Amino acid sequence: LLKFKEPHLLGARLEMKINLPVEGESEISAVAEIVRVKACDKAKEYWAGVKFIEIREEDRKKILHFIKFIKNKENAPKT
Repeated sequence: LLKFKEPHLLGARLEMKINLPVEGESEISAVAEIVRVKACDKAKEYWAGVKFIEIREEDRKKILHFIKFIKNKENAPKT
């Protein structure tokens, strides 16, 4: 999910540089295609779902690992 101030067209391709907030990780380069767009009136922004169409397998795994880490952190019992 990406957030934009302006709407983007379905099918538009984006060249991306991603910096995961994980110590020791380097920048990830990828190309993604916008597959859905939703206007969020309260935030005055647009949310876009993307599909990666060019990404190294190693970088894809880094992203998946990061997502799992965040989900586990959110579901951990509060102490």
